[in-house]
Amino acid sequence: MQRFVGIDFGTTNSAVAVADADGAVRVARYRHEDVVTDVFRSVLFFARAQDGRPAIEVFAGPAAIAEYLGGDEGRLMQSFKSFLPSRLVDRLVIFDRAYAFVDVLGSYLQRLRAAAEQDLGPLGDAVVVGRPVEFVKESDAERDELALQRLRDAFRRAGFSQIAFQYEPVAAALAYQARLERPENVLVGDFGGGTSDFCVMTLRPGAEARILSTAGVPIAGDCFDGQIVRHAVAPWFGLGSRYSSSAFGQRLEVPSWIFRNLERWHHLSFLRDPDTMHLLREILATSDAPVAIAALMCLARENLGFQLYQAVERVKVTLSSQPSARLRFDDAGIEIDETIDRASFERWIAYDVEKIRRGVDEALARSGLGADAIQRVFLTGGTSFVPAVRRIFTDVFGEDRLSRGSEFTSVAYGLAACARLAPM
Repeated sequence: MQRFVGIDFGTTNSAVAVADADGAVRVARYRHEDVVTDVFRSVLFFARAQDGRPAIEVFAGPAAIAEYLGGDEGRLMQSFKSFLPSRLVDRLVIFDRAYAFVDVLGSYLQRLRAAAEQDLGPLGDAVVVGRPVEFVKESDAERDELALQRLRDAFRRAGFSQIAFQYEPVAAALAYQARLERPENVLVGDFGGGTSDFCVMTLRPGAEARILSTAGVPIAGDCFDGQIVRHAVAPWFGLGSRYSSSAFGQRLEVPSWIFRNLERWHHLSFLRDPDTMHLLREILATSDAPVAIAALMCLARENLGFQLYQAVERVKVTLSSQPSARLRFDDAGIEIDETIDRASFERWIAYDVEKIRRGVDEALARSGLGADAIQRVFLTGGTSFVPAVRRIFTDVFGEDRLSRGSEFTSVAYGLAACARLAPM
């Protein structure tokens, strides 16, 4: 029986689905030890071979996290999808050896494919891959094509020779269409780790979808995490503290770019750069917050970004259902204990939420439909649980028109359906 493959390669999680010729769709499930999930974490871990040889072992998904948390020497990489449109990231240095970025990306996709095939069987050589509506904040056709070409090259390295792309919110709409009973005008919001994408479509049961408009912003859950780090975490690591600069002969505030790297999980490893560590040692010598600067150096040296990310993520999730949350982090002698209330969190993310709201308004305006002509709003992705984000839709459409899809697998489901509807 012919099979049609869809892959949602996400900033935080990835998912794989196949559709059979009769329309049945199945999402891959992954087993690691005693845990079974339907998403595969978008992470890689490069570990030195245990016998001391210079060879490198590569782990992906849950195995990568297990190796990293097990204390093996190595480098954890995450959120690498965010580098796709960046001309500045062409090669990555791992254990003093440079690797092409596309090769690293292909290494992850090879392992994602192998893990999915353990559950679904052979995937073949044709795939429909999800893509955001916009890869970067400002529309840039050249950078957009760079990102797509890198994806093509990486998926070829994973064994796919026929590669097509579909907007992620369109795929999410196709997942919703599978349960549709009557024609509807639908606004879809797909919220990932790195992008928020929107699409207005006319859907009919069993008929080809009509796309009326798309829009998107490269702002989503990772940005919200970054705001928590900026306001609640960075002060514990010396944000706003001062030191004596020998170069300028005066006391200066610790450079803000250091903390911008702290805010972005996929940039945290940049703090381990020898020049940056040398600067931090100079700052430590005359700092008015030596304990905080020493903690920042330890965080970078011990590569504790993933553990910090988990603590921040727990706070964000808790604040979606509770008025306050306690941020606790205790590792390698670094201790953080901070209570955050939802009102403060919503102030911190207000600018980003407004950008998301404008993306929704843009999708609606481009469609030529008024809000009253939208019968259903279909939301998918973890960020759609954030109350401030949900209010964007309830304020305009009301609670009764909102539906929610599978948090992490709706896009993969729709991509497989898309592959079946328009086979390559």
